Amino acid sequence: MAKSKTKKKASKSKSKPKSKAAESLSRKKNVKKKVKKKLSDQEQSKIKKAVKKKTPGLEEDMFDSDIVIDEERGLVFGSEDELYNFFRPQIDQLEVEYEKFYRPNKDFNQKDYEEYEEQLLELLQEPDQIYEDEYRLPGVPVKQYVKEFEHPELGVYHYVALVYLAVDTPTFVFLHFPTRDPQLLNNYTKGQLFYDKEKGELEIEEVDALTEGDELAVGLFKAMQTLRSDNDIPTHEFQDYMDYRSEAIEEADEIWRTTDYSGNVLVNFIKDYSEAEAILYYISVAVEDAQSDSHYLLFSFPTRDSSLVDRYRHGENLQAEESGIDDDDSH
Repeated sequence: MAKSKTKKKASKSKSKPKSKAAESLSRKKNVKKKVKKKLSDQEQSKIKKAVKKKTPGLEEDMFDSDIVIDEERGLVFGSEDELYNFFRPQIDQLEVEYEKFYRPNKDFNQKDYEEYEEQLLELLQEPDQIYEDEYRLPGVPVKQYVKEFEHPELGVYHYVALVYLAVDTPTFVFLHFPTRDPQLLNNYTKGQLFYDKEKGELEIEEVDALTEGDELAVGLFKAMQTLRSDNDIPTHEFQDYMDYRSEAIEEADEIWRTTDYSGNVLVNFIKDYSEAEAILYYISVAVEDAQSDSHYLLFSFPTRDSSLVDRYRHGENLQAEESGIDDDDSH
């Protein structure tokens, strides 16, 4: 299996004035939030209840009452079956991804995983790092918990858990496993660093509406996925291109504004990073707030599919408008 590679960022284009849309979006995305450093006793108690045995789930003594995963989102279940049926698509998706990257000759034998399961509780209570990959399960607040351990014979290894996080507390474990394969570990340490034990409390930039589970963002992102070519950049590699986002918004080559059937004013920022035969575009989709004259980033993504890019070239061409160019040729 080929090792994941971080794509080298293309050289910046010549500086040019930002459009009003890019300026307002830049202001909006620089909001910061703090991540809690330590968990309270009550939160640690919740974690213990969220720890599963062999498959994602909760301890049996929890099922005397409703199972609360995320009350704010209405994720309260009356039974274990109801809980599993709800999360089954996400669990299956994560298991398929794991099997794709798992290399038996480089890692622990899956038959021996039970020997390491006692590390899960310690991982959830005191992780070394927590990562957030907004593209892994769009619209679901899943985080990747990682902690280093040492085996007396095999040396250093890591334990990884993919969990649902509600109010900064893990309430459901989708998948967990030990690994001593750097390649497999690399797949789960992508994305934004949400927490680091060595750095303590972190301040991180608000990401986008997709990460927050916004309905509009999730719907548009899933629609984009259905339109993508099978040969396009895989979703699990999107995080490798995150360094393009700021520049692609602030120095966009094209900005298109259109109103959807629900009245949402959508603004698409397109930047072309293509070189010679290598086609590469980065697209950011935002929604416009007329009252505050600002834009809220919904999601962004890289693509090598020119026909997909064309689908985001419709409506009013803001770059042409600001340049005094006739917009008669807009899609």
